[in-house]
Amino acid sequence: MQESRGELDRIFGGVFVRTALCSMPIHALSLMAAYVENAIPQEQDLQRDAYEKLRSTEAEVPEEDITLWLEPEYTFFMQTLPRILRYNFVVTAYSAIEAHLNRLCDFGAKRVAARLTYRDMSREGGAIQRALLYLEKVLETPVHSDLAEWREITEQVKVLAQLRNAIVHSEGLDPDGKLVRYSADHPEHIVRKPNGELLVQGAYLAHVVKTAYRFFKHLLATGVPNEGMHPAAQKAGGG
Repeated sequence: MQESRGELDRIFGGVFVRTALCSMPIHALSLMAAYVENAIPQEQDLQRDAYEKLRSTEAEVPEEDITLWLEPEYTFFMQTLPRILRYNFVVTAYSAIEAHLNRLCDFGAKRVAARLTYRDMSREGGAIQRALLYLEKVLETPVHSDLAEWREITEQVKVLAQLRNAIVHSEGLDPDGKLVRYSADHPEHIVRKPNGELLVQGAYLAHVVKTAYRFFKHLLATGVPNEGMHPAAQKAGGG
């Protein structure tokens, strides 16, 4: 158990460092999502096996005592670990999208010697909306905000941003009810408990990966400068 937890710390610690340095490749999100969803059942199976083994080898010990011994670690792997890993993925995915979008803005600004940068735009609507506004208004990139498909993609990114903010600023709670409707329409992605706690489901990770690919595939198709973007972002995940 200790080795696997150390491995998680090593991998996810590295992910956050790379994201902060704007070098977390978008295509790596799919690898991270797969790792998270493979790690969770593996750890849970180990906990079930440990429980059954202890119960069979300590037949004279009351079952409630066995439960008491194992409950803290059992609860961690059954409930807390999935929550932590999926929350980490949401925050990392949002940070990666934001960082690469800002990078596209900077590269485009250098190419046309723009006097303004995306940092000069209003932050109303969030950092991603600010960058999109810069691409459209300053770099005159036709992002086709009137297209139904693009509106649907950006709506999914907005949900990701709201979920990220709930995790970062409200410990995973949705006090303002911003995600009530989405969680009701998509319980396979997010479950909102009566107290407002948001539980990210495994299927949402793959959905975020697909959304990220679609987001950048659309931008690249409009002619946004793609220096630094991995070629996979132009090919995969757009279906």
